[in-house]
Order: sequence, then structure tokens, then C-alpha cells
Amino acid sequence: MTKSALAGVPPTDATRYIRPVLEWLFWIALVALYAQQTSFFDETLQNYRLGATGWPRGLCIAAAIGATGQLITRLLAIHRGAPEGVGPSDGPAQRNWLQMAQNLAIFGFPFCFLYAAPSIGFYVAAPLFILGLLLLLGVRKPLTIALVVAIVFGLFLVVFTRFFYVALPVGSMPFFYDVNVAVIEFTRYGK
Repeated sequence: MTKSALAGVPPTDATRYIRPVLEWLFWIALVALYAQQTSFFDETLQNYRLGATGWPRGLCIAAAIGATGQLITRLLAIHRGAPEGVGPSDGPAQRNWLQMAQNLAIFGFPFCFLYAAPSIGFYVAAPLFILGLLLLLGVRKPLTIALVVAIVFGLFLVVFTRFFYVALPVGSMPFFYDVNVAVIEFTRYGK
């Protein structure tokens, strides 16, 4: 067969499994790198049994579990014969470029959050980050967006501020500093 005849042939089942497995391997390698980096600040803390690396390593475990769950979900979908790229039919080339741009934006958006958080503070940046990420993921229903932002940000506030008293960045810009401090005081003391 010629190359042109093979171009219209859909991939076999075995080749459809390769991409999800390679993506999973990428995420597991990235998580392993992050987990290895925690060894540089592995210290015993007097009031926290898990030490300085407890939360970072917990997040690494959660990311590995999430990546594995995503792999299993995608492999099951492929096994059932679900189409891979379901979306608007603007043509395969345009859809691939738009999807690639969206994927890059989703991947790069957390770096914007990491850059902004020290300046405007976590308590201002986090709801903006959650909102932006939802919009990048294609969520458009205002009620859904409001509920997700409120629930996720509320959980962050309660867990980190009220229970663990973790010092998250409050920002270096005066207005944002004041807003962040007000959010912390309201969460901790209800004032």
C-alpha cells in the first residue's frame, strides 16, 4: 500500500493506547521529579508530624492518583470504541491547532498564578485562577462557575487558614495586602 492509502486508515486499537500511556508516563515522571525535589527541605517540624514535606508529597501522591485515574478512564473509553477528538467540525487541522492552543494555555495558566501570587496575594489570586481555569476548560454556565469557585476557594480557606494556619502569600502590593489580610481575619476569627 502507498502512503496516501494508509493516510485514510484509522489507527489500530494498539496504536490508540500509546498516546494516553505516554502522557501518563510524562505526568508520573514530572511528579517523581517534584517528589525528589522535596528531599531538599525534608525537615522535622515540632508541631506537624508529617514534617515540612508532608503537604508537597501529599500533593504528589494526589497528582499520581489523578494521572492514573485519567489513564484508566481514557483506556476504557478507547476500549469501548469512543472517538478521540469529538468537537466542532471546523476541519481537522484547525481543530488540532485550536486544541493545542487551549492545551498550552491550560498548561501555562498555573505559571501565571505562581507569578502573580507573591504580588497580589494568594487570597486574591486563587479565585481569579480558579475562574480563569474554568473558562479555559470551557465551562460557561455562571451558576456552575460561581459554585466551583466558592466551594474550592472556601475549602482552601478553611483547610489552610482555619485548621492548619498555613502562611500563604498575602501580597506585596498595599491594596492587595489589605484585602488578603481581611480575608484571613474573617476566615480565622469571623470579624
